[in-house]
Amino acid sequence: MEPTPQRYARFVLARLTIEALTSHYLALVDAEDRQFFVALLSRCFGCEAVLTAAERQGADGLCTRCRQRRAWQRN
Repeated sequence: MEPTPQRYARFVLARLTIEALTSHYLALVDAEDRQFFVALLSRCFGCEAVLTAAERQGADGLCTRCRQRRAWQRN
């Protein structure tokens, strides 16, 4: 499934919303749900690869490979 601009925008919006609610949510859930939630934030939205610490700092939720592929498709 090839990412579209609309799909990418939804993922970015979801990611920003999730990150904005993270501290509040994590305070309310049990340990099992917390592990699932943290694992969800650690996956690439494009290919579901595990993100590195540096990649998690970006708001787009993409791994380096998906980010490069997207830049290449734009040019």
